[in-house]
Amino acid sequence: MTSAEANLASTSRLLVEHVEDQCFADEVAETLLAIGHGGPIDKAEAVGFMLRGFFKGLRRHIAIEEEHVPPRLGVRDVGSVT
Repeated sequence: MTSAEANLASTSRLLVEHVEDQCFADEVAETLLAIGHGGPIDKAEAVGFMLRGFFKGLRRHIAIEEEHVPPRLGVRDVGSVT
């Protein structure tokens, strides 16, 4: 696999993951809005699992961005980004 093919494959995979993350975020938002508007929490354990899964995906998403975006912007130390 060439470097260009590897980049295309990685980009395609990340795009699919981004869409999945967005769908999951929509589901979390819907659940939290319902709770925030006084809706019952039928299965608190399920909400907990949902939040843990959401945060796991969010951490993955942030790690990928921290790994790939700053070098493309010419930033060497991620800690120096303001």
